[in-house]
Amino acid sequence: MQSYIVDLESEIEQREKAMEELRLHLKVETENSKRIKESASKMQYAMESKELFVGRQDSDDMIYCQFQKLIGQIKTWSVPFAQGRPKLPPGEFNSTAMDHIRRVAPTVTDKNGLERFLETPKNMRLFVRGYVGLAMADQLFRSLPHSAPGSYSGFHGTDVWMDQRLVQPVSLLEEALLWTDRSLISLREFHDWRVLTTTFVSRLNTSSNTGQGMETHVTKCCDYVMGLVGAWVGTRDRKSLEEDLLAILFNAVSLSKTIRCQRAQWSVRQVGSLSASIDPILFDGQIMEDKHGGEDSDGEDIPTADGRRVEILVSPALFKRGNTDGERFEFESCIERAEVKCE
Repeated sequence: MQSYIVDLESEIEQREKAMEELRLHLKVETENSKRIKESASKMQYAMESKELFVGRQDSDDMIYCQFQKLIGQIKTWSVPFAQGRPKLPPGEFNSTAMDHIRRVAPTVTDKNGLERFLETPKNMRLFVRGYVGLAMADQLFRSLPHSAPGSYSGFHGTDVWMDQRLVQPVSLLEEALLWTDRSLISLREFHDWRVLTTTFVSRLNTSSNTGQGMETHVTKCCDYVMGLVGAWVGTRDRKSLEEDLLAILFNAVSLSKTIRCQRAQWSVRQVGSLSASIDPILFDGQIMEDKHGGEDSDGEDIPTADGRRVEILVSPALFKRGNTDGERFEFESCIERAEVKCE
């Protein structure tokens, strides 16, 4: 009996030791599990924040909202022009000026036609919005081609936010790399280089070179717009409108900088052909939205059928190619359609 008790106590002691070892092992595994969960949480946070090697990447919604806000600011800015009167400069427009006007109002053929066109207050205000949008898209946003070299969709605009000493070297290298053999440099590798370069350049402490060059570009863009439409409002309003327009254009430059530092290829572009002086611009529901309808709509539903002639291009469109993961650069989607008015 005594021997049985001794054996039982020995077995209990061994089991208690085994249980202690299991408790220690459980503690170690629990701590390991906690560390793994913390690591996973940090990784998930980084992915959600998109803190990739190229720097923080903004969400599509964030960029979309910034673009919408910018277009809304232009819309508000144009309100005084609804009560304005079209005062065009003396003499005929040169061919370049007329081409720019027709990229906003493609149905206008000459100066007299523009004057008649602007007699309608709604047309005047929508034209002003379109003229600002065209100037902004062409002059303040750098867009990469979305088809073969030599076509309408070539490079346009410059990185006005960039140190002016770096603009041309970066642009030349960007063009060379984009058109190189894809077996040598894939689109993913090209865009990785692009976003890494623009992100690093955006961090350079060269405020004197950047600020002066950017201010020159923005002022030139503002002068371009006000040179045509400034006379359509009273002298008292012109100065405040010019100051407000400058602020809007600086906001455009900020957005331009943001989208150039994204891994996805974003672009703000005026839709339609650069040859609007030759060919009419027809409504395309995939990249255009008619919020105004024809003159004879009489409050009925605005027609949406493709193929109608566009009367005014009111705002540029926002496009996106690829994604944050560095994929699908072969496909482009229209994130925000261009606002237009059809006949």
